[in-house]
Amino acid sequence: MDPQFQKRFALLLTLLFLLITPLFILYAMGFRFDAFDGNIRPQIRSTGGIRINPRNQYQVIINDTISNPTPLYREGLDIGPIDITLFRPGFQSWSKTLDIEPSRVTLVDSVILFPDQPEVTLLATAPTEIQDILPNPLSDNILYSSYDPEKPGLWLYNPQAETHTHLVNRLTALQLERDTQFEQIIWDNSSQQLSFTIFGETGQRLFILNNVLSSEATLLEITDAFTTRPIEKPITVLSLEGSTLTFLQDEIIFQKDIIQTTPNKEVIRNVAQSVSRGNIIYYQDSRTNDILRYNTLSRQAETLATEFQFPIKQLAVPETQSHLLIITETDEVLRMSLDDIENRILRRIPEASGEQVLFGDQGRKVLLQGKNTIHMMYLDDIEGYQRKQKGD
Repeated sequence: MDPQFQKRFALLLTLLFLLITPLFILYAMGFRFDAFDGNIRPQIRSTGGIRINPRNQYQVIINDTISNPTPLYREGLDIGPIDITLFRPGFQSWSKTLDIEPSRVTLVDSVILFPDQPEVTLLATAPTEIQDILPNPLSDNILYSSYDPEKPGLWLYNPQAETHTHLVNRLTALQLERDTQFEQIIWDNSSQQLSFTIFGETGQRLFILNNVLSSEATLLEITDAFTTRPIEKPITVLSLEGSTLTFLQDEIIFQKDIIQTTPNKEVIRNVAQSVSRGNIIYYQDSRTNDILRYNTLSRQAETLATEFQFPIKQLAVPETQSHLLIITETDEVLRMSLDDIENRILRRIPEASGEQVLFGDQGRKVLLQGKNTIHMMYLDDIEGYQRKQKGD
């Protein structure tokens, strides 16, 4: 082959590579070329994309035009707002206006549509009147209490075997009057034992129920094991981790080994409100009104908010410890994202009120129970959802 031809051919390939490669790079970055059209000059414009990939498959409407069902990926979209609607027959639709950003893919993946008519499933018919209900954290078993005169006490329901086990008979085991109520029922981290308190004629009494899920459940009263007896100063149990009981008494948080006969170990003083999650305690200081979290292992405290002036009814933190929720005495609800280290600010949730906070769905869903209302929301919709939109 002619050497001159080889050189020209190699030069031609090099030029083509140099010309085409930048075009591919620009295309991959979302740039598009508008061809000459009348008086409009040719230009290169920046575009973006969207990926819609929820857990379930839904139909999609983009800017009033029905598109393909999810999972859906679209590129080359104009920069600016875009209207997205997800729908499915028999379910409530979801709509939102998103911003398409240059050279970025907007991700939508945290959408769950709820049925128009909620499905109600009968789990069981209990042999007695049910009061308090507390699911076991690590199994399908459900603990419930009963004040039925015929079958009072604590019961455990196993949905797999469809059995009801009478764990504690309030009248025979505890020797209490019929209307005595169980309070502060808390599972430990192994879900094999729990603690609970009752108020009888002699004041507050505390109990530990061991081997709850076995056929050999045992009941242990620990009322007299405290340095200052609950009869003199009532106790609020915060958590039970193995043999370590964490409790609040007279604005002081203590820890006590329920097996060893050792004195109470003082952890934190001047506590107005508190909630415990594992080895982390979230609390409000009664002197400064600061809201802090304390690590019982490292014995280090971190200030989350200073001089919170509103009286607090409840501090609430999910097991994931992703958010802090506060219910004030006026039933206002405030929240803080604990994951966002640089922006830990308490913000009021508009139009939401409540007297009690209940978490679900791995700490992402929350129910706010009010006097005559129940508000439901996803915590990711507040802050995390905005962050998830910022690219793939």
